[in-house]
Amino acid sequence: SDGNVTRQGYQIYPGCVGIGTNTPESLLHLQGSIPTIILHDTETAVSGDDYGKIQWHTRDASMPGTDDIGAEIKATDDSTYGDRAALLFSTAHNATSLTERMRIASNGNVGIGTNSPSSVLHVSGGSTTIPTLSTSHPFTISNSSNSGMSIISGTDAAGQVVFGDESDADIGRLRYDHSDNSMRFWTSANEKMRISTDGNVGIGTNAPA
Repeated sequence: SDGNVTRQGYQIYPGCVGIGTNTPESLLHLQGSIPTIILHDTETAVSGDDYGKIQWHTRDASMPGTDDIGAEIKATDDSTYGDRAALLFSTAHNATSLTERMRIASNGNVGIGTNSPSSVLHVSGGSTTIPTLSTSHPFTISNSSNSGMSIISGTDAAGQVVFGDESDADIGRLRYDHSDNSMRFWTSANEKMRISTDGNVGIGTNAPA
């Protein structure tokens, strides 16, 4: 009489489906020990093809269409064998077409702005030729023109790159201190050289004259 329909293992409320629960709290509510959703592609030849995807759509009246796509997570094969899946994360800036923003390749490399990450983490601001990289360098920044990395700190704080090992997390530092606009160089966990705001260089002193 209240519109609920019960079947073995699941219950349907008006507008909601519960599996493993008779009180679903959303459109689809799964409850159980380690609940799992499986997307199983039935294609027999998936080399270079998609395995499955999850999409988010909107019907916001301010959007160009009536059922615009906003984002997608997709599993796709990134090999010629059909046994190496990559995860692709895409968003739509104008809600009409998707652009890939990040990829986890089948070998575990993560690319932001690139669909062929060349290291464990590869951030790209534009297409460019990537030479063979050292496997001991897990982080890559690339761009089609000038490339770099920004470290933004508070007005009286410091920005730094820290070097460590298994026994000391910050044994070396390259530090820019905004309180006096100096660049400081540390080795063996101690400051060894400083370039002051007026360009003076001090070695063994933190107040070069």
